[in-house]
Amino acid sequence: MRRPHQEPVTRGARRRAFCCLIAAASLAPGSVESLDQSAAPAPARPRLSRLQGTASVDRQTDVIGATVVARPREGATRLYLTSTGEDGVFQIAGLPDGAYDLRLEREGFETLIKEDVGLKFPFRAVVEVTMRRVGLAAQLAARNAREESSGEAVLSLEGSVVELGGEPLGEVELRLSPLDGEADPFFVESAEDGRFALAGLTSGRWEVVVKGVGYLPMRAEVRLDAPTELRAFLVRQPADYIPSPRELMLLEEPLPPAGLEPFAIVPR
Repeated sequence: MRRPHQEPVTRGARRRAFCCLIAAASLAPGSVESLDQSAAPAPARPRLSRLQGTASVDRQTDVIGATVVARPREGATRLYLTSTGEDGVFQIAGLPDGAYDLRLEREGFETLIKEDVGLKFPFRAVVEVTMRRVGLAAQLAARNAREESSGEAVLSLEGSVVELGGEPLGEVELRLSPLDGEADPFFVESAEDGRFALAGLTSGRWEVVVKGVGYLPMRAEVRLDAPTELRAFLVRQPADYIPSPRELMLLEEPLPPAGLEPFAIVPR
């Protein structure tokens, strides 16, 4: 009895059959969902920009140790603080896109305000400012001439302190003093992770002072109208830096009356 004729099974035929089996398995129930999940794109990382600039009196004189405050024009409940270092250079990294108002303050100089500085990834904003020298009396008179307002809302200020381009900094002293002089200053010290928190503040104008050993001190006027987050970037103090007389004054922490707890808030 003759057997029916059969075509020889080639290597290419076996390969095609194997591919068909793989394709059929991919259509099994539940496999489409798994394929979709594996093909889902990873969440996009936020695109952050950098703001940098210089402060000088003229082409030969840089302003070192000026406090720089950056506040977004929208969502103004976040503040970024740093200071000008050697050559009068400052920079703040990790800023979301948008428009920012800059404020530069330094004892012996007229406060400088730069409005509507735009940031757009991947570009960086470079700001060059010229600060004018003034006497301390004129500087204080200009501060007192500004419009003052206060409110009854109880606010909070919390945030972090880090070295510019480095690690979180602990044991950094922060002091908040109301500019109307009607309340005692608030003191706090950053924890090991650089975090700090203050509560019981009222809306209005405050002076914030940040001091860390070996770093340029920062002193600036800020306005608080809502619970606010503050990020402070400390800059290493140059060896030839000459502090002003006011910077040499120690932060005085008043002692509470007997039987009363200090008003300073312990950092979290």
